[in-house]
Amino acid sequence: MTYPLSACCFIRNNSVGFCLFESMASLLPLCQQMIIMDLGSDDGTLEILYDISKNNPKVSVIYMGSFPFTDANVFATLANDLIAMC
Repeated sequence: MTYPLSACCFIRNNSVGFCLFESMASLLPLCQQMIIMDLGSDDGTLEILYDISKNNPKVSVIYMGSFPFTDANVFATLANDLIAMC
């Protein structure tokens, strides 16, 4: 019996791509979906993610605006929301 597997992550300003592409290359063969929540990238990362999601139906991108640097409760809520989407 197989079970569906989802992956999710937060990202912000990673246009150089190493962490993003390595994570995706490792996880996508194993999972049915990967949800990436962008927390306010302003360096081209969001555009790269949208291009990837257009070409790979397993990848979904959610743009949340700015990163909640000052409030750990908001970050925890976002993390729980992201996990619930999986």
